[in-house]
Amino acid sequence: MSSSHGDAAERRASRVAAMLGVPEFVYGQPVVPTGSGIREVGDGILLCGFGGAILQVKARGRREGLADSDDAACRWIRKHSAKAVRQGRGSKRTITSFQTRGNPLTAVPVRSMVLSGDQRKQFHVRLDEDCSDWPVIVVIAHPRTPELILPFHDDVFYVTMEDWHLLNHHLRSVHEVLRYVRLVLENGSTLEVPLGREGLRFRALASMYLNDDRPHRSSVAPISFAAVHAPSAVAAYRDLIDKTAAENDDSTGFVATDYREILDYLDDVPAAVQANVGQRLMRWHDELQSTRSMVSGSALLKDRLLVYMADFDSNQPDKKKWLATLGMLTALRQIEWSERVSKSGAVLGVGVRFSDGDLVEYSYILVRGGSKISTQDRRRLEWAFGVSNFSTFHARRPRVARNELCPCGSSLKYKRCHGRR
Repeated sequence: MSSSHGDAAERRASRVAAMLGVPEFVYGQPVVPTGSGIREVGDGILLCGFGGAILQVKARGRREGLADSDDAACRWIRKHSAKAVRQGRGSKRTITSFQTRGNPLTAVPVRSMVLSGDQRKQFHVRLDEDCSDWPVIVVIAHPRTPELILPFHDDVFYVTMEDWHLLNHHLRSVHEVLRYVRLVLENGSTLEVPLGREGLRFRALASMYLNDDRPHRSSVAPISFAAVHAPSAVAAYRDLIDKTAAENDDSTGFVATDYREILDYLDDVPAAVQANVGQRLMRWHDELQSTRSMVSGSALLKDRLLVYMADFDSNQPDKKKWLATLGMLTALRQIEWSERVSKSGAVLGVGVRFSDGDLVEYSYILVRGGSKISTQDRRRLEWAFGVSNFSTFHARRPRVARNELCPCGSSLKYKRCHGRR
């Protein structure tokens, strides 16, 4: 494997996971000093809230590979995949060794690789969590893929470069890629397929979830072909992830978590859920274009809540007021969620302001549990945005007695304000 060809394959494997997943969860190789030089730890790292994995890439040049017979190709793949396993396990030992010394290694996400040194430092992540159960993902790039079953290890996942692209294209999430790899390894030889036939295994698992009629089954399959069947809806959802890299605001007065935690919230979603939520986003967008007035709604990301609010900047010229409204609405939904569903986790709010030109501005706020809103503010918000029904995910305005103060805040009785016929 020539150095230049191998480097190109390593970059391609990382780029596939970054472009189809989240660039902030795909990292380049940390480096460690070795005598007078440095050594790279792994060929890449996947790391998110669900866990991590070591990427090892082995590539054969096209000219040499096409000249290989099937036997020669098998020998090359066996030899270099075994080397990749040793290197991947060695990388985990190196990471653990630096943790033990109290000097954890740092990794840099793919997205920030183009930044200058000083800018890049703010995106560094310390590798200080236990990596002993991380799988080693061995990506094989060979122009020929003979029928070959590699030795099973409960910590190693083998995949060709083409199937690595296919897997990421279907799952569209770093979290879900790591879950898929763990599912395969936990099932051992029962899910074994020859190298280069990952599509067969993916199809078998998707069919298993589709035909699962057990009472406790999830309503949305974690493995599916939704990314292929509903590409526009998935693309609409992916916009929420992609736009986090733009200049966005979280200064709403509520406690907002950092950038990575918002990405973790959005990426920890199967493709089928991405498609469902993406369809809602497209409907809300169509409604906004039709009515030319603010729209809002909420959707379920597995077991977490997403709150959405959109309007034109001509209707919402005051940026501070817009952000404050987004924060208050997200806090209201978090309170309702904890009251009615008995869940106290954080709720993510996304605000989108459209201009009549091409500009679209995204704002994000992650409101933790324990939010408090005054009774007056709550009545006003419920009047403006409705009370959520988390069974149908629709909102309805509360009923107001004729002699009560109007919840709009006018200080008039309802019968003399919005209650007038």
